[in-house]
Amino acid sequence: MSHTYVPAQGTAHAPAHASAQEPASAHPTAQASSDADAHTVELLLVWDWIRQSLRGKSQ
Repeated sequence: MSHTYVPAQGTAHAPAHASAQEPASAHPTAQASSDADAHTVELLLVWDWIRQSLRGKSQ
């Protein structure tokens, strides 16, 4: 069912905090937006780990 999600709706470019303000059930593309949020959290965790490791090397 990958054809039901249309990227042209602009949900992929919405800020992560905007989708958190509404319940996931309110969006027909809830699955796609939750996948995008999971990717964002993953990237933030990786970025935080990189920053911490760089900070540890500089000290």
